[in-house]
Amino acid sequence: MAHLYNLAMMQNRLSKEIESTIDSSLMPQSILFSGPRGSGRLTAALDYAFYFTGSGKRDVLSSSNVIVFLSRDLRSEIKCAMNLFFRSRTRSSRLYLVETLRKLLLGYNGGISEAFPSSSLSLFALAGEIDMILLELEDDRALSEKELGDISSRLKKIVDSDQMSGLIKRGRKQSEINIEEVRAVQRWLGSSSENKAVIIENLEDATDGAMNSLLKLLEEPYEGASIILVSQNPHRLLVTILSRVRHFRFGSINPDRVESLIKSRFNIYERYPSFDAFIFSLSSSKEAKEDFEGAAEEFASYLLSSSLPPSAIRIELIDRIDRASSPRYFAFLVEERIRESLKSDGNREMADSAAKRLRDWIGRMEEFNLPFRAALDGALREGFKCRIKC
Repeated sequence: MAHLYNLAMMQNRLSKEIESTIDSSLMPQSILFSGPRGSGRLTAALDYAFYFTGSGKRDVLSSSNVIVFLSRDLRSEIKCAMNLFFRSRTRSSRLYLVETLRKLLLGYNGGISEAFPSSSLSLFALAGEIDMILLELEDDRALSEKELGDISSRLKKIVDSDQMSGLIKRGRKQSEINIEEVRAVQRWLGSSSENKAVIIENLEDATDGAMNSLLKLLEEPYEGASIILVSQNPHRLLVTILSRVRHFRFGSINPDRVESLIKSRFNIYERYPSFDAFIFSLSSSKEAKEDFEGAAEEFASYLLSSSLPPSAIRIELIDRIDRASSPRYFAFLVEERIRESLKSDGNREMADSAAKRLRDWIGRMEEFNLPFRAALDGALREGFKCRIKC
């Protein structure tokens, strides 16, 4: 029986490699899943964590023995899941909404509440309120339109509230795990003999103190504990951490596979180049999508001409793009506009140079945890400097 069913649908070859490691009893207590966004790293981490802890509720992500520290911003995905649920209200859309919100709630295990400042403890109460609503949604029984409408209204009220932003950011500015949370995790893991799993995303962006504290846990792990790191840039982790984990590398998922997965799960037949594109499309209004596409076309024209717009125009343009918070999909749209321009004027060298600049700066943003707007501004400035020098 497959332990990583969800990953198998996304990364079949890799899932077989991990399954074989598990079946051979060679999976260590500390593992690392690395790769680009949308490659299934977090899916694999959740699959394995729920298998390891023996929880039977992987499909709804319900367990008191799994803690997840996310550094991604789930707002767009939550909005996508809400809109999909409002639109179809199928079993698949219900489960997608439950899973998406539970990814967030798995960071609010009472066993680590001591690591939160007292001003943030109300977030645990809010997480509990959301969880109670999700229990109604995960129920297999058929819900009436009235019941679904009532659940939708209660969830929407919470998701649209100011408190939700605090819940997503864990009540503080920096989303990466901190040293107090690592220490709380250590105490939680040692508090019982049950199998427990901790998933930590983008540890490379955490402080040296947090990384060193985690290193001690990796060096002397508790029996029955599994530490799963999810990283986009593993080369930025401490060498001593890398030496103590089993490393599995994830590749990108091609658009055909993305299309197949979305079609099979949600019965949606539109083509999306990535999961980012799917989430952006279903989480944005028609006006927001049109504005985003217009901004991509405008940005592409500046990149192609290697011109730098006046400061006020540049700031306004980047503000429009930044609001959508979908860098990979934005880069895809810009490259599409560049290819369209190539067909009309045939200047391949200029088009390739413009596309490469944007890809390089998006890559730097992800590697060094730069703000999205800094990457966009950098791509424009680099092209302008190149034109002046030439």
